[in-house]
Amino acid sequence: MSLPTTEFIKPISTFSDDQLGVDEKMIRLHGQKFWLYGAVDPQTNEIIYVSLYPTTNKQTTR
Repeated sequence: MSLPTTEFIKPISTFSDDQLGVDEKMIRLHGQKFWLYGAVDPQTNEIIYVSLYPTTNKQTTR
């Protein structure tokens, strides 16, 4: 399985070099809802963090 390209993620500011691109996306697998979380370094497009959860709450979105 290939991951979507992240070449479109660019820093929104030049104020700091330690920025990350983060996102949350609800997906359906076999009729069930899951929440996919990810973080990308916008300078290198390196995927830093990916996790899939069966539920969402304030704790997972912080």
